[in-house]
Amino acid sequence: MCTDLHEHGRIPTIDSLRSVDHVVGSPIEAISVDRRSDLGLKELQNRVHNISCSCITTKEVVDELAKLVCSRMGGSSATGEDDLLLYWRDCSDDLKDCLGSVVVPIGSLSAGLCRHRALLFKVLADTIDLPCRIAKGCKYCKRDDASSCLVRFGHDREYLVDLIGNPGYLCEPDSLLNGPSSISISSPLRFPHLKPAIPAIDFRSLAKHYFSDCESLNLVFDEAASG
Repeated sequence: MCTDLHEHGRIPTIDSLRSVDHVVGSPIEAISVDRRSDLGLKELQNRVHNISCSCITTKEVVDELAKLVCSRMGGSSATGEDDLLLYWRDCSDDLKDCLGSVVVPIGSLSAGLCRHRALLFKVLADTIDLPCRIAKGCKYCKRDDASSCLVRFGHDREYLVDLIGNPGYLCEPDSLLNGPSSISISSPLRFPHLKPAIPAIDFRSLAKHYFSDCESLNLVFDEAASG
């Protein structure tokens, strides 16, 4: 998003991003998706078409696509993204320095974190009309920009696809495998679990405790005042 106060809420144009001076270690990051001029992306799309034609089931397609994305983005990491972070920073800085811009074509990336992998998976899934969406949250990290991919099977089933630790592994989007509850990913295609009934509140008991606490506080204050 644009950080100019006068342009608050507007997405900057690709030209304005390309005009940003590149500095090594700059926090500014922009990944471009250009299906026409990105040769690396074109090559990946061709491979995905071949995968789609050779696989029989949707699960096989998802598995092969996830492994392709993982391999392209620096491989898997069973311990999470910490092992990939340094590799990603080096790759990103090298690309920005080579291109002289903070805008990096997604097909040029040789390393990527969960957000980059989710984006590439989504782009390639769209190429073969595989129902897929990007959701906020990742079981491997707790960053605000953490992202994962959900793939739809049939009309009412949706699964989270692993793109880091065990590429291609599928799990329920509302399962505990999504990580801490603060970043859990819920699926709009699944009915919410019913919460257990809350027992009736004994207001008389609560009132008794409340006034008892007030009396004890008054005693403390009275003793402090008399001292």
